[in-house]
Amino acid sequence: MSVQDYIVFFRRRFWIIFLTLIVTVSVVTVGTLLITPIYEASAKLHLATAPRGSIDWVDYNITYADRLMNTYRDMATTTPTMDALRSQLGTDDIPKIRVNILANSELIEISAQDENPEMAARAADIVAQELIARGVELSSGRTIRESLDERLAQIEIELANARNEYNELLSSDTQDAERLVAINRTIEAKRDLYNTLLTDREQARLRETVELSRLSIIEQATVPSKPVKPNKTLNITLGLLAGLIGGLGLAFLFESFDTRLYSVGRIETLTDMSTLATIPEIAKPEDYMIMNGSSVQGEAFRRLRTKLMLLAQNASLRSIVITSGRSGEGKSTIVASLGLALSHAGLKVVVVDCDLRRPTLHKIFGVSNDIGLRSVLLKGHPILAAIQRSVSAPQLAVLTSETKLLPIKVSGAVNDLEKLSSNEADILDSEQMRTVLDELEKDFDLVLLDTPAYLEVTDAAILTPLVDGVVLVVSRAQTTEEAIQLMRTELQQSGAKLVGTVINRATALPNTYY
Repeated sequence: MSVQDYIVFFRRRFWIIFLTLIVTVSVVTVGTLLITPIYEASAKLHLATAPRGSIDWVDYNITYADRLMNTYRDMATTTPTMDALRSQLGTDDIPKIRVNILANSELIEISAQDENPEMAARAADIVAQELIARGVELSSGRTIRESLDERLAQIEIELANARNEYNELLSSDTQDAERLVAINRTIEAKRDLYNTLLTDREQARLRETVELSRLSIIEQATVPSKPVKPNKTLNITLGLLAGLIGGLGLAFLFESFDTRLYSVGRIETLTDMSTLATIPEIAKPEDYMIMNGSSVQGEAFRRLRTKLMLLAQNASLRSIVITSGRSGEGKSTIVASLGLALSHAGLKVVVVDCDLRRPTLHKIFGVSNDIGLRSVLLKGHPILAAIQRSVSAPQLAVLTSETKLLPIKVSGAVNDLEKLSSNEADILDSEQMRTVLDELEKDFDLVLLDTPAYLEVTDAAILTPLVDGVVLVVSRAQTTEEAIQLMRTELQQSGAKLVGTVINRATALPNTYY
């Protein structure tokens, strides 16, 4: 498809796309407004990474810190934490808790979502405090400092015992010099060990203090003023996108099932005949008489008149059947308007309504349909006596079809001639019809026959061999590919002299799109 084809497609299917878009957006908008708003409050915790090493060399155990943060994240949603949250909130319907470790930081975000913004903020703070408390509990087991305290107490006892033994030896009458030296060395060693343990205990105490204060709240939850769900802007945007995609999908689906022809170029390709004229669509379908001077339709019929007059001179066209594939394609209006255009050019023209089933020409010209073609064929009524002149178009001769006759019983039987009145095709397929056409061609320059739709009844097929040419009326946006292909095949097989096509309800130029 070319760009122009896509433009035509979008114009033709605009209402499908537009209505789908409007309905989708409306449903999404209403649904979004009916959703209960959800508020989210967040508290932030800081988990300090404990240093290790000495004054001259400090290192941080990043791996351990990551594991610890993941531990706290999992602890936030465990059953004990949720039970504590239920207990403090006093309800079993607790907010939804979500824990997020912020990338490239030592921060843990505790988020709570609830319909009540105050409840959400309170829940986030409670979970944060519960994590800190549970962290202290995890560190409250037997620590290194406690082990050092026990060791120090034991050294104090041993040191006191050694000092007592040393003093007893000094106060005794028999002093053992070697024993005194040994005890003195023991006292010095235990004193050094005691001092070392004191230093280690102080370091352990400081380390425990850091451990216990590692997790801390740096930002408490605040009561949110705006809900996080539903996201109206996002939902409506997605609704617009979904509606547009759905509308396009439906438009292409309808297009795939629609075999009607919208392109004048496509109609010309399928008919494989020259286009005599393209008639723009009439604003008011009831305005049959469209030869009103400067209208675009009037100009189109003047061009059609010019082409037919040239063809009539070159190919000796005296009688023309104007038909269409299906009813409702505007062939009767084409016949009437073309007859007027030809009569304005000074030609003697007669239009004959050969549609004995659903006649139309008498309505267009406002003449009586009491006497017409039916009486001429069945009763031998004089042709010239049956021809009428319209007040609005006195220069144009009109032979109507006549209202259907009722069978007349003669001596209890139906007259053989009147039997034909019940079958319109048989009426037209008669020697009388050939005679009528011959007489009309003698009295008029051009005879235009308005027939029923070619594919609906056989009337047009019966008349096509009797005339000098056939003009096919094709209504854009109504005729289907199948109808044109079938009609072209049947016309070719019947040996009809195809003059060309008239594209109705189209634009003025053959290769433009409407």
